[in-house]
Amino acid sequence: MQKPTIFFSHSSQDRHALVKLKDLFIAKTGGSIEVFLSSDGQSIPFGRNWVHSVEQALNQAKLMLAFVTSNSLRSNWMYFETGHAYSKGVQVVPVGLGVDLSTVGAPLSLLQGFNVKSEAGFNNIIAVANEVFSHSHAETFSFDDFRLIANSTGVPSNSTLGPHAAAIEQIVISIGKADLGGVDPSQALLTIAELLATEKVEHTQSEKSIRAQGMVLKARQGDGPDEIHLELDPAVVDTAFPLIERLVQAVHPTGMIGISIRLEFIELVDAVEQHHKLTGRLFGAGIRLGGDRDLEFNSLSFSIGRLMTFSVRNVHRGAAYLSIRSQKQSLLMDEVRELLDLLFERRALTFPDK
Repeated sequence: MQKPTIFFSHSSQDRHALVKLKDLFIAKTGGSIEVFLSSDGQSIPFGRNWVHSVEQALNQAKLMLAFVTSNSLRSNWMYFETGHAYSKGVQVVPVGLGVDLSTVGAPLSLLQGFNVKSEAGFNNIIAVANEVFSHSHAETFSFDDFRLIANSTGVPSNSTLGPHAAAIEQIVISIGKADLGGVDPSQALLTIAELLATEKVEHTQSEKSIRAQGMVLKARQGDGPDEIHLELDPAVVDTAFPLIERLVQAVHPTGMIGISIRLEFIELVDAVEQHHKLTGRLFGAGIRLGGDRDLEFNSLSFSIGRLMTFSVRNVHRGAAYLSIRSQKQSLLMDEVRELLDLLFERRALTFPDK
C-alpha cells in the first residue's frame, strides 16, 4: 500500500531547519507518512526534472504544509505551489515560522493555519496529519526538538522582542519564597529539575543551581531575599519562554501572575525614571496608573528604574531596566513587544543610534 504524502512548501533558504523537522516527523510517525521536501537532496533524485517532480508530488499529496518565513514570503514558488495544491483539492495549512500569520495577507490569510512558537506548534503538525490520514500518532515533539529546529531556521530567535533584543543584556525572573508557598527555594529547585528531566531538556545540576542552554536558575537563601533567581539570554526568548512558563507553573500554581520579570538593558540605553516625566511622555498611549509608582499596560504592570550597587562610600547607578508583572497566568509576549515598541517610540527608553 502506498504511503500518504505530505508536501512541505518552503523556501530553500530554510532547508536546514525543515530537513531536521522532516527527519523528526518521520521518526515520530514511524515512517508511515512520506514527506516531500524538494530541497532535501532525497525527494528529487539527481538528474530528475525539478518542475515535473514537484508537480508529481503535488498530485500525490493530500496535505500541504506551507512554511511561512521571511524567506518564503519573498519567493514566488510558495504561492505557485499553494495555489496549485489548493486547485487540486489538497488541504493547504500555513505554518508560521518566525512570522506571525496574522500579519500575512491574502491568499494565505484566507486559509486556516497556526504559528509555531513552542513544541506545541510542531505537535500540531502531527495532529493535522492524524486528522487528514486517520492516523493516531502520539504528539511527542519536545522542547529540545523545538530548539533544535528553531536554531536552524536562520530567522532571528528573538523575533518576540524584535529589534529591541539588541538593547537587552539579560532577562531576570524572580520567584520569592512567598510565591513558592513557603517552600524553600532549594526544594523548589529540585521540583524544577524533575520537570526538566521529564521533558528531556539538557541541563546540569548542582545543589543550588541548574544550568541549561541560554539560562541559569539559582536557589538563593540567606544572602538577600529567599527566592528562585532565573537569568535568561534574550536571544533564546522565543524558544525558552514556553518552557520557563511551565517551570514557573510547577512551583507557583497561579503561573506568571505577580512574578517579577526584569529586562536589564545594556549600559548605553538611557531611561526616563521620574514618574511625572515618564507619564507625560506616555500620555494618551493607553497607559494607566497602577499601585505605588507602577504603571499598567493591557495585562502588564510595569516600572522603569536603574540597577544600584552599594559600596562603603558610594552608590553606583547601573544599567536601566524594565520591570514587568503579569496579571494573567501566561505572560503575553506580544504585549511585552508592544510595550517595548511604545517605550522606545515615546523615548521613555532610548537606544543609541549606531
